[in-house]
Amino acid sequence: LSSLLELLKQWYQRRVRGRKRFEAEKAAEIKEIEEENERQRLRQKIIEEERQKLLQEHAAKLLGFMPKGVFRDGQDLSLFDAEFRTNFEPKQVDYFDERNW
Repeated sequence: LSSLLELLKQWYQRRVRGRKRFEAEKAAEIKEIEEENERQRLRQKIIEEERQKLLQEHAAKLLGFMPKGVFRDGQDLSLFDAEFRTNFEPKQVDYFDERNW
């Protein structure tokens, strides 16, 4: 009877150690994922800042030559003065007016 109790006690202790080890591994994995997400967020922030710097530096010289999608939204255009924004805004064209052909 005491040997059976001893076996049950050992089994239970092994189970508890295994559970603790699993929880520690899971916590380490979660921490690693969170750190990787933070690195990616910082990387994207740096890329966006550099993209905006390049736009500010070169966009005025390349007005009319830039492909669609260079400016993502109105926030990108807000980096520039009013003259640039009016020159950049798409013009309304009446396709039925023969002067536009």
